[in-house]
Amino acid sequence: MKADRKEVWWEHFLLNKTYWGHGVTKRRLEKIKDIVFDDKTFWDDILLRHQGATLSPGDMYFRSPHTYDHLMGNMSGMVMQTMVENKIIKP
Repeated sequence: MKADRKEVWWEHFLLNKTYWGHGVTKRRLEKIKDIVFDDKTFWDDILLRHQGATLSPGDMYFRSPHTYDHLMGNMSGMVMQTMVENKIIKP
């Protein structure tokens, strides 16, 4: 997995607050960025399972809106779980 694809999807997530859960802020996301970027399971889901390695967020949104929504929902859930596990937010 290329780090630049991780960055593309991460930056897209930062800009698309629609998928942020309760308590998620840009500052809190910055606290977990390194943890998330080292999480192979997280990125296998985003980049491999949901084709984030081959499609940009914009391309996926237009070509497969259902997959895009599912990917973003998974990303949101995994971000929230990482924040809970690292005591950044409470469940």
